[in-house]
Amino acid sequence: MSEDALRARGVSHHVGTTQLLHEIDLEVGAGEFVAVSGPSGSGKSTLLQTLSGMSRPSTGSIELGGEELTALGDEQLAARRLHRIGVVFQQPELLRDLTMLENVVLPGRAARRASRAQVTARARELLERMGVADLESRFAGEVSGGQAQRVGICRALINEPEIVFADEPTGALDSRAAAEVLMLLQSIAADGTAVVMVTHDPRMADGADRVIELLDGRIVPPVAA
Repeated sequence: MSEDALRARGVSHHVGTTQLLHEIDLEVGAGEFVAVSGPSGSGKSTLLQTLSGMSRPSTGSIELGGEELTALGDEQLAARRLHRIGVVFQQPELLRDLTMLENVVLPGRAARRASRAQVTARARELLERMGVADLESRFAGEVSGGQAQRVGICRALINEPEIVFADEPTGALDSRAAAEVLMLLQSIAADGTAVVMVTHDPRMADGADRVIELLDGRIVPPVAA
């Protein structure tokens, strides 16, 4: 396998006296598609939030492309999330007063890596790739859930992240739209971007390269063949 996009060692997470994650060790290779499965309350979303830098671990280390995220200050960590990490949520939470194109362009402009014209061109390329180019002038209330999720994926990719985290990205979609989103995530990984997807749906998990089962905040060891 190619070099790791993400490496976690001994990651635990506490909220008060409650321990939600227990000594998680995990590596995700560049271009690998990993699904995190498990029952409700097993710690899946907490793990995703912690690995993506949205929440700091109580103990342990997390490296993104060899850089130790847990050693960064809040502003530095926010910059890494903007430039190097993409996140797709169950509900895309698109800004309702912006068009689909403007929603995708917004984090690209915030990153200040390219001109407005360059960012807009990339946003249009992503919308085309995700099959929603004809919606660029629509607003959030004018598109379906599946269409909004595709736009959310475009937004997550606008700054060419090294890894994309997806938290139940198909939980609010019908089976057809869910299958389409799964194919899009697979194509992202095939292009070399690591993908970590939290899902409770075994059909979605089966579409990943590897499935990690979480139970009570611990990774369940794989069953020997």
